[in-house]
Amino acid sequence: MLTSKQKQILKGLSYPIKPAVFMGNSGVDPALLLALDRAFAREELIKVKLSGVCKVPKRDAAAQLAAAGQAELVNLIGRTVILYRKNTEKPEIQLP
Repeated sequence: MLTSKQKQILKGLSYPIKPAVFMGNSGVDPALLLALDRAFAREELIKVKLSGVCKVPKRDAAAQLAAAGQAELVNLIGRTVILYRKNTEKPEIQLP
């Protein structure tokens, strides 16, 4: 569980990041889970862009993405979800 201070730090780090994964109208499916795992293998902090035709409400989609990716939901801005999952082998982001 992230504290508000940690979320604030992660939000600041997320500004220059481009969305790594795009969620379409099919929702959380095996292809999306694979894309999440690949993105988290490269980075600890990622953005997921929800498409305009996504049938799931954006708050529910953000919670589903966090649960499916075993990640922490940092923020939801518009249709962009910011997720954080610590890499135990080689952590890049040091949180207080």
